[in-house]
Amino acid sequence: MAQFNLSIINDTQGNLQVKDFEQVKNELVALIDDEFQTPSVIDNSNYMIAKDQRAKLNKVSKLLTEQKTDIRKKALEIVKTAETQIKELAGITSVRSDLFDDLIKDYETELEEKRLKKANAIYVELSAINTNNIAFETILEQVGSKWVNATTTEKQIKDDIETFYKKVDSDIEMAKAAFPQYYQFVIDYYLTSFDMLQATKEGKQAWELANKHLTDGVPFSEKEIEENKLLLEQEKITLVFTIKASKVQITKLNDCINKMGIEIISAKKGE
Repeated sequence: MAQFNLSIINDTQGNLQVKDFEQVKNELVALIDDEFQTPSVIDNSNYMIAKDQRAKLNKVSKLLTEQKTDIRKKALEIVKTAETQIKELAGITSVRSDLFDDLIKDYETELEEKRLKKANAIYVELSAINTNNIAFETILEQVGSKWVNATTTEKQIKDDIETFYKKVDSDIEMAKAAFPQYYQFVIDYYLTSFDMLQATKEGKQAWELANKHLTDGVPFSEKEIEENKLLLEQEKITLVFTIKASKVQITKLNDCINKMGIEIISAKKGE
């Protein structure tokens, strides 16, 4: 069987190719058609010949695969060298770029600090209308995220603060009108979150708990309010049980049940 020496070249586009590929392919096809005609059936008369033919074809396929592996190895060597060189070139520019980046960040930080100082000065200037004593950091968090931008003017900062104050005052007046019994609870929560819907829910729960404690003659704390909120939000279950206790124990149990907000559906003295 003829031998094929597949040489590798670089074409004008930089792609690795088989030299005279079409010619080599045509010669290989012709050779296989001439020397490796496929029998219609394998039997005792041609079994050994067929095995020999298969072995030769497998050998050619193996040789071609080895050349493919060699081509890949050479290509990777070329790529590796180029990658190393380009990485070195990129590193030269990156080092200088990092220096610029550090200097730019320092300057931008300085600009942001100057803008925030101006914003704080405007905040102090408007202290007369800050009727709820809202801290500058709180206002910055609520409406001042864009104040560090170079395009933001002092007038815009002033407008943002005034608009925020007006909204807070309006929300508080609304709470006073809508919830006259417990508006102070609502306002206390509102001034920590500025979420009226959530403040209304939490304020009502705190007010209900406060009334209950006042009725029982027991002082209440913020921690107890939070614990009560968790208890109110949990799914209720019904338990039926029989207890045996003294009058003193029952009195203490009843106080505990009331304090925990547990509802007694029915109770009767046993025999």
